[in-house]
Amino acid sequence: MREALEQAGLDAARLMAMSEEQAAKDELRRNTAEAARRGAFGAPTFFVGDEMFWGNDRLEFVERAAAAFGPAKFALRGLGQVMARELAPQGIHVAYVNIDGPIDMPVIRQLRPELKPQEMLAPAAIAETYCHLAQQERSAWTQEIDLRPFTEKF
Repeated sequence: MREALEQAGLDAARLMAMSEEQAAKDELRRNTAEAARRGAFGAPTFFVGDEMFWGNDRLEFVERAAAAFGPAKFALRGLGQVMARELAPQGIHVAYVNIDGPIDMPVIRQLRPELKPQEMLAPAAIAETYCHLAQQERSAWTQEIDLRPFTEKF
C-alpha cells in the first residue's frame, strides 16, 4: 500500500498514520454498525437512498436507482465551483472529478463480466489524472474533470 501511495505522489506515511487514528477506526465502526442496522448482508450490498440491493446480479438495478441522484450530483458540482472560488485565493486547489463509468478492477469484472476493457476506466489513468491535478501550475488550475471510457454514451 505504501509503495502505491508513494508512486501516486502522495504522502504515504501521513495517510497510513491517519488510517491508524482513532477517528478513522471510530468511523469504520459507525459505518459497520449502520450497515448492520440497515440490514446489509451478503456481498456486495449496495444502498441507494433507503433501498438495499445485494448480490452480483443487482448492479443494473443499482444503476437505475442511482440515476435518480442526478440532481444531487449536479449540486456537488456546484459546491465544487463555490469552494474553488472561495479557496483559490488562499492557494487551495479544489477540483470536482466526475468518474463516470466502471473502473477496471476485479470486483467490477466479477459483477460485470460482459464489459470489455475499453468500456472501463483504467485505475492507472485515473491516478494519472489526479496526479496531474495535484501538480498543476497555479496559473492554469483545472476546476472540473469528467473521466469516462471513450465508449461511454453521455
